[in-house]
Amino acid sequence: MRFVKRSITLLSLISFRNQNSLSVSNYKSLKAFTLAEVLVTLGIIGIVAAITLPTLVNKYQKKTYVTGLQKFYTQISQVMVSMKHQTSCEDMSCMGFEGSINSAWVENATKLFQENYHILKFCYGTSTCEYEAFFINGTSSGKIFTANEFSFKTTDGFIIKLMPWNDNWSSLTVDVNGSKNPNVIGRDIHLFRINKQGEVHPYYGYKYAQTQDGVLTLTYIGKLIPIYVILKAPHQMDLTAVQLKL
Repeated sequence: MRFVKRSITLLSLISFRNQNSLSVSNYKSLKAFTLAEVLVTLGIIGIVAAITLPTLVNKYQKKTYVTGLQKFYTQISQVMVSMKHQTSCEDMSCMGFEGSINSAWVENATKLFQENYHILKFCYGTSTCEYEAFFINGTSSGKIFTANEFSFKTTDGFIIKLMPWNDNWSSLTVDVNGSKNPNVIGRDIHLFRINKQGEVHPYYGYKYAQTQDGVLTLTYIGKLIPIYVILKAPHQMDLTAVQLKL
């Protein structure tokens, strides 16, 4: 019996050594990638990334702008309705937005927006929100959200400027990503008008974004989309006045 057990043990050891020997032999016969092959592979990956990454970033930025624009349009429309209910008014004049920017106008506008919107800070009287804006062709449109304009920042990162209601319209400007670049009218900066009834409408966009005299240049990268299609506004508008370059 002992002889049988010893024989089995000896055979097991021989089998283990043979298997181990084969494993080592097989391991030694494996071929690894050379440094040159690794570098070539990394180079190819880098080239592909360099080609595709700008396109992906551009698409992401466009989506961010459109999402921000849609969100703002929904919010500001709801805010105007809320203000009308709060003041029991049906028009901008009754709500106190008519006239010019003075202490009484600013006080009233501050109170209404503070009670109906998520405000981070008001910028009137300071230069903390001021920066330079640009047209799509790269030329400057001047400073925006200056100290003498009624503007404010929201908790969602919007910077909004409201002008007094005059001649049936009130001008409204928003930068959907705050002071972050590109600060371009028609991309992250958008223009609106508020009519007498407090309804928010897109204002210019693509046409105004070219230059102040409306000269069009067709060399920009991006897709031309009517702003009211993006916002899905129910009203019909003149395409030449509201097309938005994204």
